[in-house]
Amino acid sequence: MDQWWERSNIAIGKDEKEKVEDITGCIPLLLDKCVVDGKIDLSVGDLRQIYQKAVCFVQTISEYKEQKPFRWRWYDFFDAQDIVDFVRYCDYVTACFYHETIPSGWPQHIELVDHRYFYHDDNEIGGYTCGLVRDAVAGQLLQCNVLVANTGFLTLLARFIENPSVTGFIMEYAVLSAIRSNGLPAARAGIGKGMEVRELRTTSDIKTDIEQPVFYAPRKFNYKARDRIIVLTKPEKKGEKKGRKKELLVFPLQITVAPSSHSDSHEKFFEDYGEWITQLSGFNVQLQFLWITPELSDSERHPADPERRWPEHQERYIPFKDVDKGMWERYENALKKLSPEEFARRKASAKNPAKKPTTTQAATTQATTRLGGQRPAPPKAAPTKSTQTKAPQPGTTRSGKRY
Repeated sequence: MDQWWERSNIAIGKDEKEKVEDITGCIPLLLDKCVVDGKIDLSVGDLRQIYQKAVCFVQTISEYKEQKPFRWRWYDFFDAQDIVDFVRYCDYVTACFYHETIPSGWPQHIELVDHRYFYHDDNEIGGYTCGLVRDAVAGQLLQCNVLVANTGFLTLLARFIENPSVTGFIMEYAVLSAIRSNGLPAARAGIGKGMEVRELRTTSDIKTDIEQPVFYAPRKFNYKARDRIIVLTKPEKKGEKKGRKKELLVFPLQITVAPSSHSDSHEKFFEDYGEWITQLSGFNVQLQFLWITPELSDSERHPADPERRWPEHQERYIPFKDVDKGMWERYENALKKLSPEEFARRKASAKNPAKKPTTTQAATTQATTRLGGQRPAPPKAAPTKSTQTKAPQPGTTRSGKRY
């Protein structure tokens, strides 16, 4: 890998470099595809195509049918054999996630595994080719209510704690699984119980007539911001005045083990969903943007900003221990295996919030979004003093310096 980075002549930070290596699996062909105009771009079409192929294979194994409104519930399968086959598939890929021994009897069901991306060695220890496929399949299994991040999953922390990208994946899905199973009581807003996970393709998939919390997972491939959204329509209280707007609670969330180096997903969320939120005129929208991080516990109230298309809302940081104490303890114990220098660096990164764009950067980003990706033209410079001076009259001379 050192030779590839030297040949590519791309200068990026240590954490970002490890993220790129994890997502591409250090496969030279994928690495080369990610280089665009001398920079790393993890949203290129080649990666998107691999991501979608992995997703489609899982959907095929799960016998997904287009006419069914919800995906991958156990009663959606045609018969017991479908269930058995899907369980076998889940067992195999989960062993690959864990880098553990694959289930016995796999030669009789070789067609159930996507061998382009999942494999096992001579000792029957499973593995995956790249983090891109791992993330794609793990996301689909979560929607199928398959908990890839069980107790055994967290034991991987001690083995992979030196790799921030893999650590981030482990903690992300541990948090997501905890929220799906137990809700998020720390938000203190009616989402403190388990919830259904649904796929989010467009904003039309978000239902505002369900009086139970629903956890939406965006389908789109995007390594710049992978927001997830919890939505809850609060039921009307007895004796409440008819005609009053219902409260719609919206909780976009971002999970990261290194908030200080993370892009501002808070700003990005409103770029993608701000217009949808402003159209919810029939509801009293209460929005909290949630950062779930190792240690931070803070909040900030934002006033309404029509230019950025966001309503008055709260931005909150929730620490891991407020999601699941046992998960947080395992994470802290794994950190102790790092060198003193790396331990101090990780702790410092976890104690600082995400970087906020300056006012100029935010305005430029918003304008770029409105122009369909084209950067706005720079403002014209104000005329200098010399250009504002009237032309000299006949017989006179111009005073001052010439420009």
